[in-house]
Amino acid sequence: SRDLQWSGAHLLWRGLDPSAVFLACQQAVCANSPIILHQSPNYPISALVMLMPLGALPWGIAKFAWLLVNLASVAILFWCAWNHLAPRLDPRSILFVFLAFLISTPFRNHVENGQQGLFPIAMLILALGLVHRDRPMIAGLLLALALIKFTLTLPLSLIFVARRDWKTLSVA
Repeated sequence: SRDLQWSGAHLLWRGLDPSAVFLACQQAVCANSPIILHQSPNYPISALVMLMPLGALPWGIAKFAWLLVNLASVAILFWCAWNHLAPRLDPRSILFVFLAFLISTPFRNHVENGQQGLFPIAMLILALGLVHRDRPMIAGLLLALALIKFTLTLPLSLIFVARRDWKTLSVA
């Protein structure tokens, strides 16, 4: 979990400005820098606020908790894909795709490095599913969580604009 934004969330949890701490340590040599593993706080403050529960935990526990979040996100994505693809494909074909995904190098690197891509995509997919069930409030909350990685999910969330789903967007 080298890329989990724990350092920034941890500093924010402690009441410090992660960017100011990072810049101060860049300008001077900080022997005991609170920024570990080169985790520059390059995420927007809103993302660090969402990650603050992890920042409140010690690094080792936070790393394990984020692993569990990533694995739960994969389970959500597989469940959604299964529900969507099962009527069209043979179950063995779907299982093959799932297993190929799990053993793929990009997936393993993603989980090992603590990337923040699986969670927001899972939240976005769940939000889309809830819109179809006329649950815009919960869908909006999930969409807000998906925006933790806005560079990935903001362009994809334009589907809510295209569908004129203003309720979900206003909650997010």
